[in-house]
Amino acid sequence: MILCTLGLNICATSPANFCCAEADGHPLDDGEWDMKNDSYRVFFQGKWATVPGDAVIVGPNKFGKAIVWLLPPDVAAWGGPVSNPIICFMPGSAV
Repeated sequence: MILCTLGLNICATSPANFCCAEADGHPLDDGEWDMKNDSYRVFFQGKWATVPGDAVIVGPNKFGKAIVWLLPPDVAAWGGPVSNPIICFMPGSAV
């Protein structure tokens, strides 16, 4: 988990993970994210993906909707197949 203020341009989740401003994230509708077995999940590319625990942003969500930041496909291609491209996730304000 990380603490973040969306007014900042970069939020570090760990030395390996960064998420940028909310404009770089993808807002999610209510049916595109949920919780299962104490973990958040995001629906994208036709399937559910579990959000890694260290990718969850903890703090006030002033946007309201859940937001997910994904590893860009061209960056993922540099290192070969990526099992989970979620680098950051902020739950919606309803949770």
